[in-house]
Amino acid sequence: MTNLTEKSYTLIRQALLSDQVSEAKRFSISELSQRLGIGRSPVRDAVNRLAAEGILQSVAKSGIVVRVASFAEMQDIVGLREALETYAVVRACATMDYAQRRQLHALCLKMKGLARRIRAARFTDEALHRDMQRADWGFHQLILEAADNSIMQKIIEDHHLLLRKVRYPSLPTVRHLALTLLEHWRICRAIERDDAEAAHLWMLRHARRGGKAMLESWRRTAMAADGQLNN
Repeated sequence: MTNLTEKSYTLIRQALLSDQVSEAKRFSISELSQRLGIGRSPVRDAVNRLAAEGILQSVAKSGIVVRVASFAEMQDIVGLREALETYAVVRACATMDYAQRRQLHALCLKMKGLARRIRAARFTDEALHRDMQRADWGFHQLILEAADNSIMQKIIEDHHLLLRKVRYPSLPTVRHLALTLLEHWRICRAIERDDAEAAHLWMLRHARRGGKAMLESWRRTAMAADGQLNN
């Protein structure tokens, strides 16, 4: 693999993870090449690698899209992420430095502020929901970085990319927002206290509740699509 291909691969992954390239958008090799300022050949090789990893999918005469996970894959992803993220948060209690802990705390404060704005907007502002999703992912990514396990981090990042196309079928409720904030704060405070047992407990609750909601979202989305097809 050439240096330019490796660079293209890294930049495309970063763009997907940071929402610079929307998972809902279809794009082409030419568009990516122009965006990255890299030739078409290494960009095509990078896209082929991401397709081989199951992240991207080429649709004939339509372009390249982020692949949609099947329900069976979703079940596997939810279970695996639960195991990996609970492991990561225990590791983070021992390895997260002061600056990272302050950053984690700041992300909780940011999500609290966003939740207030979302409620004030009566849950109708999609831009605020995207900001909340980015802050949420930043929270989990920081814990993964602190756990200092590159293989585990890549696995969860891959799964995050596949799940972004599903999310929740409707805007989150007051209860969902409240529980999400509570769980994030409990995890953050457990890490600040070096309380690995509490961190594991709250991450487990958070992962299980989120995983259950994600699977329910997949079912509802599939049912809605079937209804549209039948109509």
